[in-house]
Amino acid sequence: PITWSCRSLTTHGSMPEEDGANRAERRWLTSLGISRLWDGRSSSCAEDQRSVVSENVDQPTEEECFASRVQSKWARVKGIYTDDDVHMERDVTVKVTQLAFMAGTFVGGMSGYATTKQRYDMYKTGRTFLSARDAIRRKWDYGIVMSAKQGLRVGLRSAALVGSIVLLTTHYTLWRDRFSAWYFPVISASVASVLAFPLGLIGSLKALGLGISSGLSLSAVVVLYAMSMDKTVNEAYGIFKSEYEERLRCEKRREDNLQAFMKEHNIPWRYTAIKKMREEEERRLLEEAE
Repeated sequence: PITWSCRSLTTHGSMPEEDGANRAERRWLTSLGISRLWDGRSSSCAEDQRSVVSENVDQPTEEECFASRVQSKWARVKGIYTDDDVHMERDVTVKVTQLAFMAGTFVGGMSGYATTKQRYDMYKTGRTFLSARDAIRRKWDYGIVMSAKQGLRVGLRSAALVGSIVLLTTHYTLWRDRFSAWYFPVISASVASVLAFPLGLIGSLKALGLGISSGLSLSAVVVLYAMSMDKTVNEAYGIFKSEYEERLRCEKRREDNLQAFMKEHNIPWRYTAIKKMREEEERRLLEEAE
């Protein structure tokens, strides 16, 4: 093998071909190491800069995070009254309140018949009427007025009680984005006891017990409904809400089509428009069958 000394290299000023290749390789490796070292230093500098920037940026506090979550929940609740889409919470609250008012008015008017008759018997004592027909007319007038008054009072109370329970339950579920079976007993007991404040402590306690018992009954119905579907209570509520809103959308589309048909054919009555729409639909089906 050929050996080269430093003296011979400096004396002759030339290198063999193999040593020149090794030298070029060493230069390349050296430059590669320097570039990697520079990249590492630049990346560390970038990380330091990012850490400094992150330190300079104010991190949100717990109060700000809590306020942001509350604001998003309130935005979700207000959204059912601002957009044009149908929502179960709004529709159920209105329909249940109306039904409670009508049922309370009817039951209150009929249940006050005995009291009304007794008060009228006391009223007519010692009075003279023009005729038997006049006495009967006065009796009926008095009974109708008192029944309507009593029924209106009971209807308003029923609407306030039932409507408040449904409103708070559905909207609180929307606010939390989660439903629980304990909402009914807690909310119904709270609303009943608050509305019974004018009746005193005993009346509030009775209303509290009635609210808890009725709320537990509703919770039992909800739990049985969820068990029949083999779902949790929250999942069953979500499925029920989706199906209910889908039916509302179908009803809204039919109503929009009916209103457009009435406007197009200048029909003022809904029944006439519905009848004519059915006739045209039957005619169209017969033409397609032929």
